[in-house]
Order: sequence, then structure tokens, then C-alpha cells
Amino acid sequence: MPVPVIALAQWVRLTVVCTQNGQQCQNVGWFVVAAAGGASLTLPALLGAYISSIDLDVRAVLSEDTDFAGVLGAVLHPVTGVTLLSSSVTTGGASPGDEAGPPCPSVACPIIRKSTGMAGRSHQGRFFGPPLPASKVDVDGEVLAAFLPTLNAYAFSCFGAQTLTVGADSVSLEPRLKHSGIPLSGDEILTFAATGRIGSQHRRGDYGRTNPSI
Repeated sequence: MPVPVIALAQWVRLTVVCTQNGQQCQNVGWFVVAAAGGASLTLPALLGAYISSIDLDVRAVLSEDTDFAGVLGAVLHPVTGVTLLSSSVTTGGASPGDEAGPPCPSVACPIIRKSTGMAGRSHQGRFFGPPLPASKVDVDGEVLAAFLPTLNAYAFSCFGAQTLTVGADSVSLEPRLKHSGIPLSGDEILTFAATGRIGSQHRRGDYGRTNPSI
């Protein structure tokens, strides 16, 4: 029998996985459960609802040669940090990117900032998005200005506040910029902003370390 998950104040880790030339791009979001309704919502069901919610915005930033592969998920105890549950759900290989033409090399990734509204470097963050369609990057290695809103939509859709519903059950997740240490703590993320810059993420390169399979 599936084990119910998602209780108030638990932490949830959601990892969006894209694949290109056999290598994975993983973007991780951290959340705190702000509200949970119903008693039978399982982690796989939650991940399925999450995929349905973000699918269009993920594929909008990908080349037709890059695939949205699925998501990894985990529920963690807020005090001990112990992983209580983990699971993964794939898209079944049916979610290629929307943009025609080849992608950028997998090592070249757009930089997206995370802001909490608090001052200081410890309250700000960034992450490397998935490799973009080559047509969306200019000859100087900058993301085209017209494509930045699409990148921002990807970030907000995947890693902003979530309200996910499965049947009669629902859960609300607040995004967090996670700090190190136990108990788990972090600042609420208020905004995301693509910088227009491309960074090098060597672990995603064709000769880099292969990420775990989903």
C-alpha cells in the first residue's frame, strides 16, 4: 500500500532532469510544505502532478535535440535532515524541446539568479539552467534578450511557489534558498532572474562525470 507523504513543515527536494547526448542536466529546487490537504497523497503522485505543471515551460527552453526526462523527488525531516521518502517519475521519453535546430554544448548553461529580498551573499543564489538552443545565444556568448522572459518563466514554473493537486489531495510548497547545517533552514525565494550570461558547467560536458540515471 502506498505510504502517504507530505506533512506540514517537511522539506521537499525536486530535481528537474533534462538529457542531451546521453548526459544529464539536473536543476534542484528546495521547498517547505506550507499547506497539505488530504491524507493519501504519495510522492510519485506529487511528482506526476509536478511534471504536468512544468512540462510546457521546461520544453520551451530546450532544443528539439534535448529532452525533458523527468523529475527526482525526496521528502526530508526538517529537524534531522533525514530522507524520509524518495522517488522518480519519467516523462517516458516523449518530451523533446520545442525549439528547432541544434542545442548549445551541454557544458554551456545559462546563469539564473535567485533572490530572497534579504541583503548579503548568503541570502542570494544562482543556478545553471539547461543547455539552450544554439539559436538563442548570440556570437558573443550572450543569451538573446528576447529569450530571457522564457528562461525566467522556466525558473518560476519549476522552482517558484507550487500548488499541486491530485484528486482530492493538494499540497502547497514554498521555495527556499537552503542553508547548510541541521536542522534544515533557508530563506524564501522571491524572484528569479536570468542574467543573459552563459556559464561553464563542466560536470555536464561530453567528457564529464555522468550523472545518476533517472
